[in-house]
Amino acid sequence: MKYSLRTKLSLTIALVMLITIALISILANFLIQKQFTTYLASQQQNQTQEIANSLSQHYDAATKTWDADFVQTIGMDALDDGYIITVYDLNKQTIWDAQTCDMNQCSQVSKP
Repeated sequence: MKYSLRTKLSLTIALVMLITIALISILANFLIQKQFTTYLASQQQNQTQEIANSLSQHYDAATKTWDADFVQTIGMDALDDGYIITVYDLNKQTIWDAQTCDMNQCSQVSKP
């Protein structure tokens, strides 16, 4: 079958447009996914820093003791946000552990 020059040009232009649209879509999807992954990592880092800062505010350096009620509150809030934390003192003794506090919720958080 012979095609006219107009038909050949139209098909070529349509094919180039489809390839361009596909490439732009793939590239945009890749870049958005990469940016979103970076955003999630940043948010997670900020959240963990916030938890650490909150915990450090409830440590009395003079007496080297923790405010256990606040540590439990912060730990349970962190657990609700999907973070399983354990707080140790300077002697590596456990002050608070999410897994011993609420094992059921810990198992739900750790499921993929």
